[in-house]
Parts: sequence; C-alpha cells; structure tokens
Amino acid sequence: MAKATKVINNLLVGVVTLINAEALSMGVSAGLDITRMVDLLSDGIVGSTVLRSYMGRYVRDGRYGDGLIGHRLMAKDLALAAELADQVGAPAHFARLGRQLYLTCSRTLGPNAQFPSAFDYFRGSAGAAHTEGTS
Repeated sequence: MAKATKVINNLLVGVVTLINAEALSMGVSAGLDITRMVDLLSDGIVGSTVLRSYMGRYVRDGRYGDGLIGHRLMAKDLALAAELADQVGAPAHFARLGRQLYLTCSRTLGPNAQFPSAFDYFRGSAGAAHTEGTS
C-alpha cells in the first residue's frame, strides 16, 4: 500500500507540475506577469502545494528549489504509475503522456535538470511556436 501511495503521489506531482508549467507559460506568452499569476492562482481553486512551492520559489528566488529530481527520474516515476495502472486495470493516460513530456524535457534541457524546469521547456516551445507562426 505504501508503494502504491508513493507512485500515485509522484504521478500527481509530476502531472500537476506539467500543467502548471504549460499554463503559466501560456500566460506569460499572453503578456501576463508570472509573479502575479502565481500569487493569484495560488490563492484560488487551482492553488496547490506544487504551484506555491516550485513556481513560487522560481518567481521569488529564480530557482525551483533544492534536492528536486531530474526529468529522467520523473519520467521513470510516471512509467511506474503506468505499470501500476496496468496491473490494476486502470487507465494511465496522464502517466503515459507525462512520461513522454518529461522524456522530451530530458532531451531538451538535460536528464538531471530539475523537473519543474518543464516551465523552461514550455517557454522555449512557446517562443518557437510564436516564431513559426509569424514566418
């Protein structure tokens, strides 16, 4: 039970971090201030420890935190979540998609870059998409 709980916790942390990274990147691309977004969203219905800790530290201190695992290890954790889902006959759509995104971040930013730096991946993708759209 403890192992399954840890796997589920890591799934939630990994996927919530990705959606925060994508949403905040979108907001920045739309001209919103990231500090203000994090403050407002943290106090609302979508507020979470993940948002307040990783992105909160980023906007306050310019870093994601200490002792955080890299993209490669987060991809492994999400693979474990997909395996657990297979074992119990549950869907694992977000575990599998999240794993692929962390593998992409690993290739782009480095396997040991802290997993909340997925925000940097989305920011880079947003810039590339914006540039491609204006060509």
